[in-house]
Amino acid sequence: INKINKNADEKINIIMNECEKTKEEMAEHNMSQKVKLEITTNVYPKPLVCEGMKSDDSECLSYEWMDNREQTPSKFVLKYLKSNKVIKLERIGEVASKLVFETGKMTKGIFITPYGQMEMNIETEFINIPNMFSPKLEFAYRMLENEDMDRNIFVIKEI
Repeated sequence: INKINKNADEKINIIMNECEKTKEEMAEHNMSQKVKLEITTNVYPKPLVCEGMKSDDSECLSYEWMDNREQTPSKFVLKYLKSNKVIKLERIGEVASKLVFETGKMTKGIFITPYGQMEMNIETEFINIPNMFSPKLEFAYRMLENEDMDRNIFVIKEI
């Protein structure tokens, strides 16, 4: 188990380093803009409407926002890496997570809670990015170890 956790941590660290590089590049080019977001997920009964930051360049589409629906707020950072069509979603807070989504592939995710760390296998059904026909970023996935959630559809829409 420790070896699995170590391997998963190493993979996540590589992914997060890529995201940090992207964040540094965004700061250098000052390409971030403030946007109002509506975020829908099957985890909550109602969408979250909040202010966030968006950046979009030739390599990466990214969103950052705060979610205050639980007792302790969490910061979320979502990056869509255009070259390999992968979404990386990080939650920063008392409960933290680092998830990777890639259409048609089995990927890994890590949840870090006050009770310990859990690794999940993620099966991504589809990823749609904003385009001239739809202004939404959306993706559908299953977490195979989570019996309570059959399928989740995660949607970010600028409003």
